[in-house]
Amino acid sequence: MPDDSAQDRRGRRLLPPLLLLVVSCCLSFAARSSDLLASAALAGDLTELSLQDLMSIEVTSVSKRAEPLNTAAAAIFVLTGEEIRRSGARSIAEALRRVPGLQVSRTSAENYSVSSRGFNAAADKLQVLLDGRSVYTPLFSEVFWDVLDTYMPDIEHIEVIRGPGAALWGANAVNGVINIVTKSSKDTLGTNIVGSAGNEERHFSALRSGHALGRAAHVRAYAMDRTLDSSAFADGEDQIDGMRKTQAGLRADWNPNDRDSYRFTGDVYSAHKTDEDLLLNPAETDLNGGNIGAMWTRSLANGDQVSLGTYIDQYTRDIPQIFIEDRLTWNVEAQHNLALGQSHNMVYGASYRRTQDHTADFRRAVVIFEPPSRTLTTWGGFVQDQFTVPGTRLNITLGSKLEHNDFTGFEIQPSIRVGHPIGERGFTWSALSRAVRTPNRLSNNVAIFCSETLVERGLCDQAGANFRIGNPDFDSEVALTYEWGLRWWSQSSWSADLALYYSRWDRVQSAESIAGSPFELVDNKIEGDTHGAELSVLWRPSVWLLVRGHYAYIQHDMNPKAGSTDTSTASEIEGGDATHQAGLNLAWSPSPRWAIDTYVRHQSRLKFNAVPSYTELTVRAGWLLHKNLEIALIGDNLLHAQHGEANMPDRRAEFERSVALELVWKLR
Repeated sequence: MPDDSAQDRRGRRLLPPLLLLVVSCCLSFAARSSDLLASAALAGDLTELSLQDLMSIEVTSVSKRAEPLNTAAAAIFVLTGEEIRRSGARSIAEALRRVPGLQVSRTSAENYSVSSRGFNAAADKLQVLLDGRSVYTPLFSEVFWDVLDTYMPDIEHIEVIRGPGAALWGANAVNGVINIVTKSSKDTLGTNIVGSAGNEERHFSALRSGHALGRAAHVRAYAMDRTLDSSAFADGEDQIDGMRKTQAGLRADWNPNDRDSYRFTGDVYSAHKTDEDLLLNPAETDLNGGNIGAMWTRSLANGDQVSLGTYIDQYTRDIPQIFIEDRLTWNVEAQHNLALGQSHNMVYGASYRRTQDHTADFRRAVVIFEPPSRTLTTWGGFVQDQFTVPGTRLNITLGSKLEHNDFTGFEIQPSIRVGHPIGERGFTWSALSRAVRTPNRLSNNVAIFCSETLVERGLCDQAGANFRIGNPDFDSEVALTYEWGLRWWSQSSWSADLALYYSRWDRVQSAESIAGSPFELVDNKIEGDTHGAELSVLWRPSVWLLVRGHYAYIQHDMNPKAGSTDTSTASEIEGGDATHQAGLNLAWSPSPRWAIDTYVRHQSRLKFNAVPSYTELTVRAGWLLHKNLEIALIGDNLLHAQHGEANMPDRRAEFERSVALELVWKLR
């Protein structure tokens, strides 16, 4: 239990935001009622969208062409920009908590583990894109969620496919695809200023300004700064994991004629946070990076379309004594959407990626790579045909991606999807897909340098020795997934979306004993299966209230293969995910000037790390002081003084109840 001093510290942290709440209440009563009643929302109100509008949102992640959400043959969920705004989420990972079937575990004050349909302990089977730029690292196939960021109000929507998307998106889209799409700069004219303060997110400030450059071109730019307080241990003492991050970026859109469109994007960030070194002492960590990208799209006759896109991404992560990486990636991709007659829609394309890293040698870090620098290329193509069987309403999608990587050579990832309407307000679909998680630098080239620090901790007998734990013969992990789904909706008040799945896994990563070493060798000696169900329900009882609920169930049965010495990985996979997850969101607009959102989420316990089950509540109350000025009070983790979500109990980060006051000022 926290001691009195810890409780006093928490009380002092809560005092400033509570005082701000009192001040805001006083201001609300002092404001003129006539001004408030005449004011309009700063952005489109979620409750103004009809059920038909929400069901007919066009998505592109399933087939790489625009199609209505309600007839997409995949387990897909769309988180709209307005939902994100009203949620009060300050990071992409926090917003993703509202997606059914996603496991979002906060591991420290600034970082998260995000996975779809299991394997949250590794979280290396998910493809994540931001405006077409892949953001997972080839170092270990995961996402650095602490630096994946953008100005949140500029997000148009986030499309989330639960299940394989490898036939279009390639290796690592094994259990899902998260496609983050930002708004055109044409839709973000004017200037926004945002400022907030709280006890956990100490401060957030942002400035975004959009302008027209003649009739055909538009541009916007943003800058933002954020400071996060450290999380806590179970006894209330502070962890060592706070962060300060500054980021800026821009987007420009140019439409010189009716056929051509050009998009240019770029971001740069710098972050400084405090981690722990190998002796659990404070270690100052620097994170820096940036990217630039361009996309050209031409619309042809009969709805055909061609596009060509490229981006360059560079980042550096410097964690003293442990790990240092500098990476430069260049990617180019071309695509052609082709209509063949009235019943066939074909899409095909090709891509090439070149990524080069420089990592620390043994004099600077414990986790080293042999060789310390390596250039990797990935190239390939995909083709997919979507057609309707003549004389029926049966829609079939056949596709595959053929991709070459420097570890395992060519990988083939095919998929077949079948969809069929049920009457006027129903749709069912099924799919069979093969997907792979290809090797990375961590699985193939990683080694441990026995520094004096490791000797002091008893992990090595002699300083100066190297233990190679990466396996050059490591093969791709393989999943064969069967899916079935059903959507049903009424004319105006409710909809339901159900997905069932079964995945058969082979060659899953294991950790095998090394004779005479405390470390373990990476290998492919785990197999098994995963099955589960996901349900999402939307209900609109009135024009001013929207209710979303979701539930997800998952179960693993993983086992080491014959000859394996791994006694823990299978249990870690099975016990690393919550068997049950549920969430309920109420979006309530009692008047034109009020927007109140509540989200309660539940997660069952994680057996492997002994993380208890928890239920938490997030509330955002937004109030329009003036037609261009909004004030919002945001509370998170409101049901407990603090709770943990991941990691072993002795080093588990726990996250305290937080309150923040936000001001949004929109200038024209």
